[in-house]
Amino acid sequence: MSDDRDSGTAEAERGLLARVREMMAAGDYDGAAAAATGLMRSPALRPIAQRLVAACRYATELRFQRPAEATRMVTGLLEDIGSAGHVIPETSGGPQVVESPGSDRVVFVFAGADQAPFAHVVVQSWLRRRHCHAVYVRDPRSQFAITGLPGLAPDLAGCIAGLRRIADGLGATRRYCLGYSANGYSALRYGVGIAAEAVLAFSPVTSLDLKPDVRRRFPMIHRLHQENPHLVDDVLPHYRRAEHPPRLIIVYGAENRSDRWAAQRMGVLPGVRLVPVPGLADHDSMGVCMVSRRFGPLLDEMFGPG
Repeated sequence: MSDDRDSGTAEAERGLLARVREMMAAGDYDGAAAAATGLMRSPALRPIAQRLVAACRYATELRFQRPAEATRMVTGLLEDIGSAGHVIPETSGGPQVVESPGSDRVVFVFAGADQAPFAHVVVQSWLRRRHCHAVYVRDPRSQFAITGLPGLAPDLAGCIAGLRRIADGLGATRRYCLGYSANGYSALRYGVGIAAEAVLAFSPVTSLDLKPDVRRRFPMIHRLHQENPHLVDDVLPHYRRAEHPPRLIIVYGAENRSDRWAAQRMGVLPGVRLVPVPGLADHDSMGVCMVSRRFGPLLDEMFGPG
């Protein structure tokens, strides 16, 4: 009886996946986003499914990727993250380590307070195919991972030391950081703190030291100024002072004014590659790269030669 039920569920999921594919091919992205949530085995994954479909819409509207290719990429990701074998990093008790025995590389992936952060869930689809350890770091306060983290320490210096210990325990001499948006700031700040080899950041915040009229537009930054003004910082001086700063790859929407400013101000540093997504005014440069077959090459560039 169990086998029949499992077989029936799998067949229903294949049918639903085909329907999602057909809707996207017909340009019905709203319908596809709603239907895609049915593929997710956990309610926490449903916003991720919707975001992937939205990213597909952006990619095809911008002609950044052919519709058929973008649709194929999205449905492949939906099938992967919806499968029982896909690891959903759980970081409520502190950073979660997904080991790759024998590897000397570790990628620290930063995310905020979501129960199932987009980056943690979807990036795993790529990292599990590469010979590297992955460490998923979640900030339940959504304060750029600088006000302390569960399982590590109550302050930034202690957290940096904690991540260094994790890398040392894994035997990972080559360290990398990855983040998106506010967590792109975390990746940049921790990247220089742990002496990472490289950082890959998508539409990152690069300075928290904004004027009052500007920071009011960004609730997380505004809250940090109110609750922890002593932690307000700018990553640029840290990179200027570092003896061996990490290589930086910063991806952003070319038509998003705030993201373009945040990225381009880092372009004065050596070892920085700016990757504008042509025509993109939306903030989700990460999602668009994922559905456009550009995310994997960016990861490989982050890892560098060898």
